[in-house]
Amino acid sequence: MSKNSPEPACAPDLAPLLAPIGSVKRYPGNPKRHDLDTIKDSITRYGFWRAIVVQKATGYVLAGNGQHEAAELLGATKVPIVTVDVDDDDAKRIVLMDNKAGDNGYHDQLLAELLKDVQATADGLDGTGFSDDEMDDLLDKLADDALSGSDDEPLGDADEEDATTAWGVIITAGTEAEQLELLERFQDEGLNVRALIG
Repeated sequence: MSKNSPEPACAPDLAPLLAPIGSVKRYPGNPKRHDLDTIKDSITRYGFWRAIVVQKATGYVLAGNGQHEAAELLGATKVPIVTVDVDDDDAKRIVLMDNKAGDNGYHDQLLAELLKDVQATADGLDGTGFSDDEMDDLLDKLADDALSGSDDEPLGDADEEDATTAWGVIITAGTEAEQLELLERFQDEGLNVRALIG
């Protein structure tokens, strides 16, 4: 959002979908809690990059209630919307499904790799919704998981191992280049290896 304009930017493909913010209403009783500061930061930084889904008959927001509220708090007068022609029962189901779909958590290793790539840029983690402290907590969790094994099974003796037992060794490299060199060497020796960030 520029200082000269109270309106957030909008992806060009969404511009034809802009509608007065007051023409749609947040879904009454929507059970989802929203991180409005993060959503406001996203809108301020990137503008609107997805449309709000609205029930045609009622004007209720079915998906994007947090985006609507954050835009309103920022003083936006328009939001991009798409309407769906569904009855009230399906509307409730869409609200619930949209809320539930966002609750699946993360694949921690992939999240850490993506955050590490972004963190290495000039802007660091700004505009991601993640803080450096959250990144540190994630890396600590991954390191703890690697040390304890991802199973809840006791480690047992080597004599008791079966076909499903996996044994691991963690080697700490001094630099990323050293890590890559070790990975390549162990792969060349036919070992199953993977890199850990931490």
